[in-house]
Amino acid sequence: MAAKQFQQIGREPELFIAGERISIYVFITRKPDPLVKAGNDIGLQEWHEHALRAGDFRVPDSADLADVGPPIPDIHRVLIWTGHFHESSVWFEWIDGQVEAKYVDEAAIVRMQEMAAKLGARVISEQGEVFDASGNHAGFALDPNRLLPTQGGGNSPWHKPSLWKRLFWRRRP
Repeated sequence: MAAKQFQQIGREPELFIAGERISIYVFITRKPDPLVKAGNDIGLQEWHEHALRAGDFRVPDSADLADVGPPIPDIHRVLIWTGHFHESSVWFEWIDGQVEAKYVDEAAIVRMQEMAAKLGARVISEQGEVFDASGNHAGFALDPNRLLPTQGGGNSPWHKPSLWKRLFWRRRP
């Protein structure tokens, strides 16, 4: 299968394989949306215990970190899956109560689904993409074009008052 990368204006590049979009970031999460911080977290210790007990995950060593180059990830949050049939290592990183992997194939997604089942979680991409038992695209659980809430509780850019209103409208006491 030939894969091509396309750059979309203002968005991360996406990987297209045979007309299907495969997302770049895939998460093991208990949250309703992996891009929103609200929801149930997977604990860092909980993730480490389940993954290391499985026997096909390990903590990165100095050789792994030398291969990565800057910026070096926080090794306390990273585990490497060594059970892939043609990749020597697939990196999984725990961030904000969920586990993410980047540029994963079907085999890695299947492994993520196995881990998610043990953790009472699910596997979903940053685009809301979900996967079947073979790790293939199975549709979307979330609208991939959804608007995300803003950080810090301010007005979102798509709800910004017009320039006219900002210049000439005054609040009445």
